[in-house]
Amino acid sequence: MPRPDKVAKVELLSQKLQQSNMTILTRYDRINVDAMTRLRRMFRDADVEMKVFKNTLSRIAADNAGFADLKPMLEGSTAFVFSEDTIVPARIIRQFARECPQLVVKGAVYEGRIITREDVATLAVLPPREIMLARVAAGVQSPLSAFVNVLQGTIRSLVTVLNAAEKKMADAA
Repeated sequence: MPRPDKVAKVELLSQKLQQSNMTILTRYDRINVDAMTRLRRMFRDADVEMKVFKNTLSRIAADNAGFADLKPMLEGSTAFVFSEDTIVPARIIRQFARECPQLVVKGAVYEGRIITREDVATLAVLPPREIMLARVAAGVQSPLSAFVNVLQGTIRSLVTVLNAAEKKMADAA
């Protein structure tokens, strides 16, 4: 008969896996307490949550949440990093791993799909959302501006021709 506290932990992890936009699985062994405290503070300041669960409970929760493919990643010490933002936790991990290379990304669940550590590394180097939106807007605006300029040139030419024709008719009369 499973203990109620373990059942609650499994349910909590299942819900977090299903509801978080980004869940990163990391290996954190061989990181000293001071470094781990710094990492947790960095996460807390960015509104990112880091939790550690026993692997047995994690495997059950992964099955319950529909992520059975996570099981190979649940070997050794595993910390789960949960966030609604998809880029921020990856950036924090990348930044922290420069100082403390013992922190290793095992993989992640990104918006309901399992992704590799390489995908997490790619997300970490993406520009912020606002910059990406600005680039998209500029990409859309550029052809439209060129089109408006072409139309204005055509209209200017038409007006010039009409003015010349009007002047010629006025001179002829």
